[in-house]
Amino acid sequence: MKDSSETDTGDAFTDDPDPMLMSNPCTWLGNASGNTLAAGYETAHAVEDVSDDINESGIHLGSYFPGTATKQLALIRAYADKCKSYTGQDWDKKPVQHTVTVTPVPNLGDEAFDLVNTPKGPYATQEVLAIRIGDKILFLDGNNIVDRMPHIKDLAVPIAKHIKEVAP
Repeated sequence: MKDSSETDTGDAFTDDPDPMLMSNPCTWLGNASGNTLAAGYETAHAVEDVSDDINESGIHLGSYFPGTATKQLALIRAYADKCKSYTGQDWDKKPVQHTVTVTPVPNLGDEAFDLVNTPKGPYATQEVLAIRIGDKILFLDGNNIVDRMPHIKDLAVPIAKHIKEVAP
């Protein structure tokens, strides 16, 4: 766990959902994370960063009103489907083609998928693993900007199991 990286909404929660994800341009996926993809129907959250001394990953646990966690995942899938292929820019404003995939991950929570945004060429790939556990969604994210993709699926299994045990 990274020192001083935790944030938590605590008792404060949002009771006015704002599912505006679809209004973002596809280039927004270049910086996709649990923090960005959780927004919409989310009512409260806790966030922590972790490191394996090579890569950092973000952990975002969002809480949703009954039935809206499923809506949030459907919203993310629809947004990714809209942006399956798009043209972004590199630092020099040159066009870079991106491919976005969403792959179901079986046997993890009530529903799970892995969203991967892959630019063509020597650019960082962004990955966000989303796991619904009842009315909560656990997001783990990372990229290969340092060297390799972080092992977020290995990290997800014990965290998802713990959440299911303590907050079913």
